[in-house]
Amino acid sequence: MIDTKIFKAEIRKLIEDGEIQKAIKKLMLVLESSEDAEESLMDLSLAKSRWKMYKRKVTRGIISPTDGELTENKIINSLQEINKEIKDNVIYSYYFKNFVFQTIQIVCRKKDRIKDMRKLFPKKYFKHTETPIYINDLLDFKVLEDADLIIYDNFPREDSVSMPPILENIIKESAAPILLFSPENISEIHEFYSSRVYFANSEFSIHSRINEMLLYLKYKEASEEGKTSDQKE
Repeated sequence: MIDTKIFKAEIRKLIEDGEIQKAIKKLMLVLESSEDAEESLMDLSLAKSRWKMYKRKVTRGIISPTDGELTENKIINSLQEINKEIKDNVIYSYYFKNFVFQTIQIVCRKKDRIKDMRKLFPKKYFKHTETPIYINDLLDFKVLEDADLIIYDNFPREDSVSMPPILENIIKESAAPILLFSPENISEIHEFYSSRVYFANSEFSIHSRINEMLLYLKYKEASEEGKTSDQKE
């Protein structure tokens, strides 16, 4: 799971270590990724301009040490406050836009779940999420070729828990990672497909689970690239 406290701590450390340009750049990338950060983005743009002007004055030697220290402290305090006030959903939005999953396909077992899944994955934050599909409306259901993640919604709870045939087809047809969103895990999946199918059982945990998958796949991708690079050498 992406820990927003750790993210903010990393920014805070950059600022404390005097890496102001790096901190501004990272903050800018995050704030630009969300429409909910407009006010903070304006504050950051102002702080960025003030920092550039301050550094220019220092280079030209036209600012006294006392005034320079005062100006620098004001800018640093401003950046720390901006970092402190960033909302969690803004940070999540940045990560979702800059990691592995670009196209998410959602398959719903029940028709009345479509509305719920749309609320969980609003277009505002998930711009490339396919409209949830009610499987009984599509006898010739096909997995999207460009799907980077497939979410199978298995709510509500059923009396008997078994492998849904459509989910088994998805596992066989697609190489994309699959997230089973279900009130309980399915033993067949846990036994035979644990490396392909991830599991979440609540609205709170589903986004945390996706974040874990993002980090894992990014790490896996980087490791494979490293191995290829080592072999070439």
